[in-house]
Amino acid sequence: MFLRRSRLASVLALAALIGSAQTASAFYYRYQTRESRMAVLNTDIGTSGRMRFYPTGGGSTACSGTIIADLPLSATAGVVSTAGSVDSGQTRFTFNAITAAAATASNTAVCATVTTSGGTVIINGLTVGTSGTNVILGSNVISSGTSVSVTSAYIAHG
Repeated sequence: MFLRRSRLASVLALAALIGSAQTASAFYYRYQTRESRMAVLNTDIGTSGRMRFYPTGGGSTACSGTIIADLPLSATAGVVSTAGSVDSGQTRFTFNAITAAAATASNTAVCATVTTSGGTVIINGLTVGTSGTNVILGSNVISSGTSVSVTSAYIAHG
């Protein structure tokens, strides 16, 4: 009985210690590092990349569910630019024109991935909506067979 209480006390003490741990301080990369990290995306995606839309996920949660639409990216997927202060500004990878395509399923698109032509996921968890998201659509409520077109899409590194 004493051993169980002692073990329980040790576990509770460890839990309290973990719970009170300080979070890491915010940090940033110099803009040249941010730009080079983003520029490699074109190489990773390749010349025949795809943007795929899903009904679940987004942000820190991987996309899942049936693919609603699968759109081809431009041969050069996007361009990199830095805005604001070079030290504390934001570096963006803005996708070039994305070709519209017919939806293969009906659902509300809330998450997107960027893949190579072979389906290897390069970016996962892009948020999708009609404003304030990584990928902007005219409507993210999609019906099978309708044309899906992207108004704008980007990822940011700050």
